[in-house]
Amino acid sequence: MEERNEEKLAYSLPEVAKITGLSLSYLYRLSSEGKIPVSKIGSRALVLKSELEKFFRINIRRK
Repeated sequence: MEERNEEKLAYSLPEVAKITGLSLSYLYRLSSEGKIPVSKIGSRALVLKSELEKFFRINIRRK
């Protein structure tokens, strides 16, 4: 089986938690408040990579 080396376009909330180190409960709260937009595809809730990057660009405070 050929291994693909493609970047994902979207992540589940548990994947976002693993990637970012933010807690899953905090991510669920952010999504329910509309701060991180979640797209539904079938029964899956996904965060688009572009939306996640946008969230961090806006919310990261540099010292």
